[in-house]
Amino acid sequence: MRLDTFVRFPVPGPVARSAEPESGRIGSLFLRRRPNPLSVVTTPSDSARSIRVVLRSSGKVVCVTVFDFAGRPVGLPGSFRLELKLKKVAIGTQQLNVVDEGAGTVLLLIHGFPLDHSMWRPQIDDLSSDFRVIAPDLRGFGTSSTVEPSVSMQRLADDLANLLEALDIDDPVSLGGLSMGGYVAWEFWRRHPRRLKHLILCDTRAEADDHKTRQTRVATAKRVLREGSALLAKMMIPRLFATETLQTGAPAVDATRQVILRTHPATIAAALHGMANRRDTSTWLPDIDIPTLLLCGASDVITPAREMQRLAAALPSSHYVTIPHAGHLAPLENPVAVNQEIRRFLDR
Repeated sequence: MRLDTFVRFPVPGPVARSAEPESGRIGSLFLRRRPNPLSVVTTPSDSARSIRVVLRSSGKVVCVTVFDFAGRPVGLPGSFRLELKLKKVAIGTQQLNVVDEGAGTVLLLIHGFPLDHSMWRPQIDDLSSDFRVIAPDLRGFGTSSTVEPSVSMQRLADDLANLLEALDIDDPVSLGGLSMGGYVAWEFWRRHPRRLKHLILCDTRAEADDHKTRQTRVATAKRVLREGSALLAKMMIPRLFATETLQTGAPAVDATRQVILRTHPATIAAALHGMANRRDTSTWLPDIDIPTLLLCGASDVITPAREMQRLAAALPSSHYVTIPHAGHLAPLENPVAVNQEIRRFLDR
């Protein structure tokens, strides 16, 4: 087995292969990159059908990618890669940063709160081989333009329609959204139905907030503006992931924490107000007749599986799947299962 079969990234500078792999390793590389050398180590992954490639720079892990034995990235739990290539797209007075990879039928992926495009990395890596995968940072999130004190789900849905127009995409797209991204997806269906071919809804709901939840969001927004994004990271990380994900120390947990810490408090507050004031879309469900895939982590405590099963039952053309070994961030925690279900759904 040749290690360089699996390592597919730009190699800056000479490569020195280790003469003998260390115990438990398939192989290793040392890249003489300045100013910080990169070491590359491959080990068997948790799956017998794949290997994990780990890159370290100055002793710190900067990339973990999992490949199958044909050299294809499969994005097993805990894998991530170097920063995705972003392009700036102007929509009116706003600029959205967007990942746009692959070719073919468009799969538009909308991140949850308070995250960015990077939560879809395993899907971008895998599905862009067969689809054109577009994953924007919603306004204010990631490195997109900042927001006003409150941003509505309707506004975010319109941003997506304007994004498709700016990218000269006229054909209907498959739209996937997780959690808050699902709230945006409902509004997109209502406001721009001709642009939709499929819906993919992950760990989300259709009902508006009840009074208690609305009050909690507003109070949290005030606290975050006073105390900073770290407050929200501390509150949310234990609820976003399944217990088993947290206990294994998956790199995705810390990567998600860092995304939350980088999110501006004003953006967090604006989105909290927008979600608190969102419309109840549950009455729309009987009219949503496009094929819809619903995915929910088996251990999701924010939108439990039983709730999403009821949601699926109210949709005329839906298919529901519980994703094992996952909490609220099923696409990150069990991307192999999620990608398999998305691919199967879109290939019908």
